Amino acid sequence: MRASIMALILFALYVFLYVLLQSEDSAQPIGSLGLFRILSGVMIITRKLDWYRLGAKSKDGSE
Repeated sequence: MRASIMALILFALYVFLYVLLQSEDSAQPIGSLGLFRILSGVMIITRKLDWYRLGAKSKDGSE
């Protein structure tokens, strides 16, 4: 399951980069929109993650 998800992500990235390189005239707007979508996706996925708890030490003293 994990391998198929990773393959799908890599395929989508390859298609995005191929389209970006083929359209020389509109590469900047397409790239900007693509980066915006990637950043917003990462923000949505990690919005409920408690970053302070990740850095806290556990009860047995290890991190």
